[in-house]
Amino acid sequence: MELPRNETERHAVYRNIIRECEYGRQDRRERFRRLKLLNLTGSDVGARSRFNSLKEWSNLSTSLIYASENVRYGVSFPPYYGDAWDEEARLAREELHRIWFSKESALAETAGLAVQQAHHADTSIAKLFVSQGRVMADVIADPSEVCVLDEHRRWGQQEAIVHYFTVSVPAFWRMLQGEPDEARRNELMRLAIDHATPSSEARGDALPPTVSRIILSSASSTLVGNVTNTYDTALAIPRSRDKVVSLAELWIWDDRAAEMCGKCRERKDYWRHHWPDNAGGHKWEASGHYLPDWRVATNFLATEDILWDPVNPLGIEGHPFFPLCYDPMPGYLWGVCPMEQQIALQLERERQFAELILRNDLDVDPPMAMYGVPSSDGERTKTYRKPGGDIPMSSPNARVEPIRPTPLPDKFEFIREIDGMQLRQAGIPRAMAGQTDPGVRSGEQAVALALLGAGPTMSRAMVVEDFLESLGTAALKLHRRLCDRPLVKADGSRFLLQQMPGDFTAKVWAHSASPIYTEQLKEIVLVAHAKGLITDEAALTFLNLPGTDALLRDSKKLQAAKAEMAKKAVATEEAEAQSKVTTAEAKLIQAKTPN
Repeated sequence: MELPRNETERHAVYRNIIRECEYGRQDRRERFRRLKLLNLTGSDVGARSRFNSLKEWSNLSTSLIYASENVRYGVSFPPYYGDAWDEEARLAREELHRIWFSKESALAETAGLAVQQAHHADTSIAKLFVSQGRVMADVIADPSEVCVLDEHRRWGQQEAIVHYFTVSVPAFWRMLQGEPDEARRNELMRLAIDHATPSSEARGDALPPTVSRIILSSASSTLVGNVTNTYDTALAIPRSRDKVVSLAELWIWDDRAAEMCGKCRERKDYWRHHWPDNAGGHKWEASGHYLPDWRVATNFLATEDILWDPVNPLGIEGHPFFPLCYDPMPGYLWGVCPMEQQIALQLERERQFAELILRNDLDVDPPMAMYGVPSSDGERTKTYRKPGGDIPMSSPNARVEPIRPTPLPDKFEFIREIDGMQLRQAGIPRAMAGQTDPGVRSGEQAVALALLGAGPTMSRAMVVEDFLESLGTAALKLHRRLCDRPLVKADGSRFLLQQMPGDFTAKVWAHSASPIYTEQLKEIVLVAHAKGLITDEAALTFLNLPGTDALLRDSKKLQAAKAEMAKKAVATEEAEAQSKVTTAEAKLIQAKTPN
């Protein structure tokens, strides 16, 4: 959209859009919290289930579609560059791996949390940001804190995205250091202190519906009793009394965000405009033409003041939100979480389990039918059931019979059937869950059947791979803008990541993110290496053996030694050939010379 040039009018537009984006936030929040409660407890009433098959399924599914230690990226450029940047792409790939597995950046950890959360959230969202001069990422704990202007459209078609979040008062003070006006900075800080509130949510905010019922501790005939206080039974609820400030970050598409340079057609803050001419830079030239981009407006919700609204501060294409949805729905942005199809089976499984426990209790301590026994009150007959209890018989035909439920041929047959239905619903073959199908005679047959039935799981792994590629590409582009440390090529020359083209993409190599594909990949790599189709370095990279970095260095040294030996062997052969030629020529000359 085209935003007003006037600041007051533009800020008014920001406030209205933030209010409009909040329309479906409350419904999504309640839905997510109940799904989270089900995932944590296996129950829709907040009580602990006897066996939480939902958690078992999400853990198993996550382990099949994502393994952070196996992820291997490749950096590729468009074909019009040819092989001009091959060596730089290899070094950029190694740099991406370094920041991806860095504990400070937490990119690999964030991806794992997003993959796990997407099983019980309609859409899991990871956010990329810069902190302390480095690229970082984190999962948005409650996806309902991210709202859009139109939930009918896809992410690539959104005009506005809002992220509601809180920051501590010291963090807010650090944010204000970018404000040049000291008086306004002090005033905003004063307002923040006045409106700061404890970060913990209100008690009972995530309570399941049935907890609101009246619990009577001592019921009477008139149903008069004492009401017992209830509490939130949900797990993983953070508690803190630290004061926080509520903010809303609006990412809005501005069709006239920044004027582009007439020479390079880039924004004014592009690196070439700050470098000298002899290093590939040039002076910025106004063109009168504009580039569309995201503009970021930060709203101080307590007073609805717009703190600032710069053009995309990340300096890369796109917004910092990376959604992951396993079951997208046409016409609805957020999709439906796959756990939705498992809930009814879990509740039915829990009900069947409770019935089995009741049958066991009735079998161990059954009711008694007494014939010819003097009638007594309930308290007296209870003594008959205790060890050493005596039962008086007033008639020779008197008898006492236990009333036990009819024995079942297989108590857990129906529960096993429910477990199988859950696996089929999730697209996970029994062999991948550590179970054996009847009639399978060999391990190879089990593997083949597992792969034939793993189509939905493999499709989910491809969704995760797309998510990893988007996150990895954006992380490397952002790191490219921040990194001022040169990388060293094989010939000893140095270059900065900013010097290579920015239109690259980070691709996950050979589906290495999923353990299902990784096992197949190892066999293919060994065959390809045996036939000489790939180098030793490529084989080591794909196999991901322990100490791969050291093995790669040893492999390079070994290849260099082999090349040197081959060079010496060729030189020796050439010298021997030259010696033979010289000897033959000498013999020929000697033969032609008369005695």
